[in-house]
Amino acid sequence: MMLSHYYMVKFMGELRTKNLRQEKKYLLHQCKLSEFERKINLIGFRVNHEPNLINNIYFEDNLMTSASEGIEGDTNRCKYRMRWYNNASEFTIENKIKLSSSGKKIKSVLKAKSLTEALEEARFIFKRQPIIQNSYNRRYYIKDEFRITIDTNLKFNIPFSKTFKTFKKCIIEVKYKTEDHYSLDYITEDKLQLTKFSKYLKGLEFFKII
Repeated sequence: MMLSHYYMVKFMGELRTKNLRQEKKYLLHQCKLSEFERKINLIGFRVNHEPNLINNIYFEDNLMTSASEGIEGDTNRCKYRMRWYNNASEFTIENKIKLSSSGKKIKSVLKAKSLTEALEEARFIFKRQPIIQNSYNRRYYIKDEFRITIDTNLKFNIPFSKTFKTFKKCIIEVKYKTEDHYSLDYITEDKLQLTKFSKYLKGLEFFKII
């Protein structure tokens, strides 16, 4: 993967100065979600943020580089997306960078105040074209150094299209510091389905783009 020199230098500097968070993803059937949330409440997790509706539009180049990196499992890879929450008029762009097992998001707030303007601004900055859009409801939990997010009602569409595809399972992400990974078992002892699920790749797959 050819990350820009700016992002590579910035990211490597943070690797040296911070304990970056690790992340594991799990899939869970919707019917088991209440039981899972009851369990994490019993072991001390608490809600640490109001639920959000998250919206993303992903961008690609002509070679489908980000998708290829994900499919091939490249150790170093980058995704480009624009994000907004609920019906807010603030839009951000994100470079979601993965180097080995460590990850980082580099974010910037766009000047645009409408979705159409934001899309054009993101297109200009990324030098890439919008390719897939998704939205989902996210709930947030925290205990000590562990953070859990639960995503439900995941929907995909081509940007601005009215045709939607839905993904019926819940996506659970557990984020933690590297040194805490030995304590992860007490959260996931229910034999959750560990996955490398990518919302981006699933959207492309649904619409037969890959």
